[in-house]
Amino acid sequence: VNHPFPWPWDQTAAEMGLTDQQVALALSELNSAYTAYVNAPTAYSVSIAGAGYANFSDMALLAPLFAPAFPDAANFLGTIDPQAGLEITVQYLVAFFHTYLQTPPNDLLAEPSPYPGVTYDFHVR
Repeated sequence: VNHPFPWPWDQTAAEMGLTDQQVALALSELNSAYTAYVNAPTAYSVSIAGAGYANFSDMALLAPLFAPAFPDAANFLGTIDPQAGLEITVQYLVAFFHTYLQTPPNDLLAEPSPYPGVTYDFHVR
């Protein structure tokens, strides 16, 4: 299976107790989503330097509360300050919705990012 994103798939599957069939199905769905993104007429991809999986949700703020029961919670966080990562995520989500659901559109998606370490890709076919 082609892995569109770097991730220790085998280790994660073993830790979660997933079967090979479950992993294959999940990776197939991920590949389908990635292919749909690449072939979409209009698409955005935002990358935040130092962000991990949980930094794109409020889990980044809650991770310290879960640390005693879930010591591996920090593995899902990046090195970015959780509050800063969530603020950037919120601003880009709001900009996206304003761009496509509101007039006039938000300028955040039309110019270089004002946030250090944030890059994004936009393509129109």
